[in-house]
Amino acid sequence: METQVQDSTTRTRSHSPKGEVFRGQYNQQWDTLAFDLKPAARSVNERGDLSFVGWIFRDEFHVTDNWLPARLPPQVGQWAQEYMMGKAMLEEVMALQGIDEAAAFEAMKFAVSSPNWQTGGSGVESGFFDSIAALAIVGMRALAEGKPLYQHV
Repeated sequence: METQVQDSTTRTRSHSPKGEVFRGQYNQQWDTLAFDLKPAARSVNERGDLSFVGWIFRDEFHVTDNWLPARLPPQVGQWAQEYMMGKAMLEEVMALQGIDEAAAFEAMKFAVSSPNWQTGGSGVESGFFDSIAALAIVGMRALAEGKPLYQHV
């Protein structure tokens, strides 16, 4: 199932008058992004393939933005829908973990430490971090069973 969502950051996150921000599948005519609410079906081979990673293009170079998720326009049920989007985004990270554990670690670390991370209970952030917390509990159980702690190099 695919839905159109407004990306409020499209014109505001650039630090250059000529710069534009792109993430996902950009449609300049309608200024919207196509966002699959089940992004785990996406092909994820590296951190840049994650749906919440964006790029700020300025003149001839680009900067990776580690937390630039799609946002729904204000509507009834927005928080719950964005919450489910956030949970689905962690499914992408889990797919990446099967390919590159260090990249999956960095995706989570850089997302929650991004200046774009909205505190105060935003739906996308809440869903994403609730899933991280659930994985942390599983990890703590594994540690209690004697499994080694992941060491990021």
